[in-house]
Amino acid sequence: MDMQTRLSLLDQHLALLIESTENCGSLTGESVSATLFIIQEQVRQIQKAVNQE
Repeated sequence: MDMQTRLSLLDQHLALLIESTENCGSLTGESVSATLFIIQEQVRQIQKAVNQE
């Protein structure tokens, strides 16, 4: 599995986790969602860098 495929799969999994924790009413759910969102943004930046090469 190449790097782009791995990043794409990771991005999809993060999106599912963010979606499932966003609707959680607790602070923990919001905190987890925010953390996952930050990770997802970093993954997307890496994808952009890889695509430009």
